[in-house]
Amino acid sequence: EVGIPPEHVERAAREVAQRAAPLPMHPFIGAPTRIVVERVARREFGEGEAGDLVDQIRQTIGNMGQVSRLGRELSWQTVSYGGTPGRQLFISFRPAAGQTVIRMEENLRQQAGAYFGGCMGGLGGGTTGIWMGVGLGVFHSALAAAAMGISAIGGAYLLARKLFTGLRAKRATELDGLADRLVARIEAGGRR
Repeated sequence: EVGIPPEHVERAAREVAQRAAPLPMHPFIGAPTRIVVERVARREFGEGEAGDLVDQIRQTIGNMGQVSRLGRELSWQTVSYGGTPGRQLFISFRPAAGQTVIRMEENLRQQAGAYFGGCMGGLGGGTTGIWMGVGLGVFHSALAAAAMGISAIGGAYLLARKLFTGLRAKRATELDGLADRLVARIEAGGRR
């Protein structure tokens, strides 16, 4: 009514909605272990558009997935092959009242475990003995050995935390971009 283009109003509403429900911060890891992205398209996706939406997801994510239909709702989730753990990503499209609600949720607990287990166990545990030996052998000091051992474990912890928060930020950016492209594709579908 005041002359602001509807797309600007909708973008602002989406940003407010995203900030309204913060995910719980994991205190040890330094970031949430899940990513949740929601968008609303101003049109219900049509029956013939599901293939295009799934192709857009596959191109962005780079994983094969499994598609499910329940009524008019469409969902896609990653699938792991050969017993190797992969991404745990679930995306749903729920049409209702002339709109489509898109919800994406990725669980990053396995990646957190891999980073922290690898860095803390392999790097921290492997180098702690070396640094403690240096502290005792070179400095002839139990205090220096303890300080060097604690520093090795602390450094491994900080590295794991940095790697995980970087991965999480990258994945969140990827999913935000994908959600925006899916909304644009659904909204453009009615004008084809």
